[in-house]
Amino acid sequence: MTDGEVDTRPRGLGIGLVVGGLLGLLAAAALIVEKIESLAHPGAQLGCNISVLVGCSASLNSEQGSLLGIPNPVLGLMFWSAIVTSGVVIVTVRLPRWRWL
Repeated sequence: MTDGEVDTRPRGLGIGLVVGGLLGLLAAAALIVEKIESLAHPGAQLGCNISVLVGCSASLNSEQGSLLGIPNPVLGLMFWSAIVTSGVVIVTVRLPRWRWL
């Protein structure tokens, strides 16, 4: 960048992606711990079951709780880390116009 150019990177977007991605990573990691706990002790009460309306054990143990045999929280770790990486790239590197389009 030369002296006359203005830095137009959307830093707010990048920071938002990093913060949101880190929160998603934290949630996915907590769900992985709960999944391991439910596999080790099938009858145990999980910590993510907050109330009758809000709970995770039914979805963690259901058929839809995995994609091709991979539990959804593991997929969440992969996808949330991609979001964090995108945020870091947006904050640190000026992307070309064609990439934004």
